Amino acid sequence: MLLPLGDNLERPNFPIATVMLILINIAVFAVVSKMEMTGRHLIVQPGYEGKIKAAEVKEFYDTWGAVPAKLQEGQIIGVITHMFMHGGLGHLIGNMIILWVFGQSLETALGTFAFIVLYLFWGVVACLSHCVTDFSSEVFLVGASGAIAGVMGAYMTLFGFAAQIKMLFFLGPLPVRFNIPAGVFGFFWIMQQMYNASLDLEGSLTGVAWMAHVGGFMIGAVTMLIFRNQTDRVLVGDTDRRYFTSRERVAAPKKVEEQKFEPTTIEEFVEQLPARPCTTCGTEMSGHDLIGDRLLRCPNHQCAQLCYLTDADLVPSAAQA
Repeated sequence: MLLPLGDNLERPNFPIATVMLILINIAVFAVVSKMEMTGRHLIVQPGYEGKIKAAEVKEFYDTWGAVPAKLQEGQIIGVITHMFMHGGLGHLIGNMIILWVFGQSLETALGTFAFIVLYLFWGVVACLSHCVTDFSSEVFLVGASGAIAGVMGAYMTLFGFAAQIKMLFFLGPLPVRFNIPAGVFGFFWIMQQMYNASLDLEGSLTGVAWMAHVGGFMIGAVTMLIFRNQTDRVLVGDTDRRYFTSRERVAAPKKVEEQKFEPTTIEEFVEQLPARPCTTCGTEMSGHDLIGDRLLRCPNHQCAQLCYLTDADLVPSAAQA
């Protein structure tokens, strides 16, 4: 079993939207679980013979899930609400882990409001990517995986070559932890989804909407390719695999306590930036460790933590005055 645990990107703010989305998904799952425990009339779900659901649950899924055949009849609410519903505990846990791992850093880069809007947009596009494979299908689509795939695609565009994903692998009963470049993780993940989609386009054999994953990932990546320069924290790799701000000049940070800190070039920004310790290992970082707009990488190769600068970090210390 291979499980992502997080990344090495420091987040200065609490990920409000990410936590809120996780809590909503858990709350909806709790409601559905209660229906399953108390439902008296059991029926077989069309298209998934062998999976028996309480009649109340089937009705709930049909109403709030995304049913391709009903979209043409005007029942479009499901393209939004389906991404807050899940078919089982394993389905929920898997999606929420991925959302937690990638959503926090992406929310930091985009801001809470933009993250929520784009999350919903990616979920809608992912849903339609699945529906177009068979608009006559009466099998409902539920799950946040399409929207979360959009989060992953956007994350790979912004941080794929800079961030490291912390992984947990179980070698029998023994847990093994290691890091993998985010771009490598994203590449193999989307390749797996595309391969599975080629074998089961409509998801009728496996019960998994592979095209929703593919469509979500692609629209997330394309969105960030278009709007990456409008985010506060943008990484752009050059031929030397170094990273700088995408702007022609480093944006001057706010003045703090009337102390001027207004570099006009990257070189001036690097030289004037006060030193600060890494929050993980304590190694001193300076302007020469800058890899993006207010973003430093710890020079300790065994740590390599990515740390954001705050306005307080930009105030020259007394020793440097």
